[in-house]
Amino acid sequence: MYLVFDARAANGDTEDATVMESFDAPSDSKAKQQAYRMWGDQPYVLYGSTLRDDGVYVEDEAPLKKHWC
Repeated sequence: MYLVFDARAANGDTEDATVMESFDAPSDSKAKQQAYRMWGDQPYVLYGSTLRDDGVYVEDEAPLKKHWC
């Protein structure tokens, strides 16, 4: 699962940032393409997440992409 946050997530703090979209993609590169297609006209931060054995998604520590217009 991938999460697109507003630019406030750029410093790594996603607690106060807004989730603009969440989606699945087959790979990180496809997720980057999809996020850019949908949100490329504004700043955003793309994070991936990993599904644990207990069924809970855990957000990755570093963003996959920081996009600035």
